[in-house]
Amino acid sequence: MLNPSTQSSSKATPLISRTRVFIMAILLVLVVTLMINLQRKGAELASQASQQIPATIDDLTYRHADFRFSIQAPSRDWVITEIAPSEAQASPELVREIIANTTNVVQLTRQLQDTVVARCTVGVFNLKELYSAFAVAAESLHEIMNQYQSPQDTVQVIWPVTKLETNVAEGAIFIVKIPQALMPLEVWVATYLIKDRVAYTIFCQTSEAAYPTYRDDIEKIIGSFRLL
Repeated sequence: MLNPSTQSSSKATPLISRTRVFIMAILLVLVVTLMINLQRKGAELASQASQQIPATIDDLTYRHADFRFSIQAPSRDWVITEIAPSEAQASPELVREIIANTTNVVQLTRQLQDTVVARCTVGVFNLKELYSAFAVAAESLHEIMNQYQSPQDTVQVIWPVTKLETNVAEGAIFIVKIPQALMPLEVWVATYLIKDRVAYTIFCQTSEAAYPTYRDDIEKIIGSFRLL
C-alpha cells in the first residue's frame, strides 16, 4: 500500500566492484542531466480533451492527446510502437500492484539485427489520492524487490529513489539491476512523473554491458517527455 511518507529501502546489499562503481558514476551524470533537461523544458498541462483524439506518430515524436503527453525517440534507430489502443483508459486509482496494472501506452525500442538491446515503455495510471512521486516510485521499487529478490537472486539498487526537480511534473527516479538469469535486459531505469493525480511512468531497460552505449539515448527519451 502506498504511503505518502514512504522512504526508499531494500534488503539488497550490492557488492562493491569496479563495474558497479563505474555504473554509479555514469548514472550520477544521468540523474543530474535529467534534472537540468526537465527543468529547462517545462510545459503547462492543458485541459483534457472532451472527446477521444487518436494518438499520432510524427517523425520521431509520439503524441497522445487524451493522455496528454508526448515523448520523442532520440534517432531513427529507435522504433516507436503503440501498445494500448487509442481508446484505452488510464488504470484507475492505483494504490498497489502499480507495475502489473499500469496502462502501458507506447514503447520505444532499439535493436541490433534481431535483438532488442534497449527499450523504454511509457505508461499511465490515476492515483486514488495525491501521493508524491517519491512515494509512488518507492512503492514500485518495493514491488520489484518482492518479485525478483530471493535468497538465490539479489536485486541491486544501483540508484535509490531520488526526487527529480522538474518544471514538467513532480518526478522521482530509481535504477536497479535485476539478476541477468531472470531478465536479459537487467538494468532498469524507472522514472515517475505526477501531475494532478495522474502518474506517468517511463520504464527503460537495457543490459549492463550495453548501458554505457545507450545511456545518452535513454537520457534523451526521458528528457523529451512533455505534458500537452
